[in-house]
Amino acid sequence: MSTCPRRDDVGPWVLRALGEDEAAAFERHLESCEPCRHDVAELDGVAGVLPMAAPQLLPPPELKSRIMRVVEAEAELLRLSGLQFCPAA
Repeated sequence: MSTCPRRDDVGPWVLRALGEDEAAAFERHLESCEPCRHDVAELDGVAGVLPMAAPQLLPPPELKSRIMRVVEAEAELLRLSGLQFCPAA
């Protein structure tokens, strides 16, 4: 990794985790900073395989029914209380 003061932006930029303005500023920086371009090239390949590094986990089969029971119970409480749900505009 480089000793450039912007080196902390390399990882987040590769992972597309920088805000829009930060990403644009870092892209302008990359035009003139060979060490950061080198670091981006090194990390870019690694970032592409990150999703395959973690096992894919499925939620427990009963999760949806548990969530729906809670939602239905809360809806019933609202109905019994006479309150109406009005989404914010």
